[in-house]
Amino acid sequence: MHVADAPYFEAVQAELDRYPVVLYEGVKPEEFSNEDFQKSFTEKGGDAAQLQRDLTGWFGFQYQLDAIDYTRKNFVHADMSMADFLAAGGGKFIPQVGENAEVPTAPSVDDDTDTPTEAPAKTGGGLGADVRSTWEKDKAIGDAVLGRPGPMRSMARTMFAKTRGTTDIGRALEMQPGFSELILIKRNEVVIERLNEVLPEATGPIAIFYGAAHMDDLQERLEAMGYKRTGARWLRAWAIRPPLR
Repeated sequence: MHVADAPYFEAVQAELDRYPVVLYEGVKPEEFSNEDFQKSFTEKGGDAAQLQRDLTGWFGFQYQLDAIDYTRKNFVHADMSMADFLAAGGGKFIPQVGENAEVPTAPSVDDDTDTPTEAPAKTGGGLGADVRSTWEKDKAIGDAVLGRPGPMRSMARTMFAKTRGTTDIGRALEMQPGFSELILIKRNEVVIERLNEVLPEATGPIAIFYGAAHMDDLQERLEAMGYKRTGARWLRAWAIRPPLR
């Protein structure tokens, strides 16, 4: 989901800071540094980032790209570049991403232009016109009903948790042929490639900071390399509180 209560992200950040190397998720232009990657979402962002921020406003969450510090020196990009993503067919599945994200150079800090080749907002991805129109209508309702703490927000948090907890993300992606292969499998291949690159010089444990939908396939790949799962620890992403009276 990439959205959660602030204490969750604080716990995740503290955990990641313990690792000499953190392999992180995020399709971005190859020229972008970690700093450029985060700025492209936090300073302006695209439609996808705004959608996440709408959710944070409704439920009192934080957005991952705002809460986690990707500029840490131990963070190592381990995902497709935007060019590779488009070459693998990403533009076919998400046309607006291809149109908005192909940025040749990172923008300067004080660059406030909106040209297609310079605006950092373009790297956040776009939504189709139909999706954007529907979302704007939903957003108006959400802002009015959930824009402040109260009984409706408490009940909505519970309903949202139940919905997300019973959704098979992998199966949902498979509804569009080839989409799951690109979004999960091919990007996981990049993770393992980068892992093999950093392993020879590793001075301690390595973290792979990726979304939950990637984990089943990543576990299989790691087991094929000779690793085994030794445990699990759950962190509470958000609290489900009784409705406020």
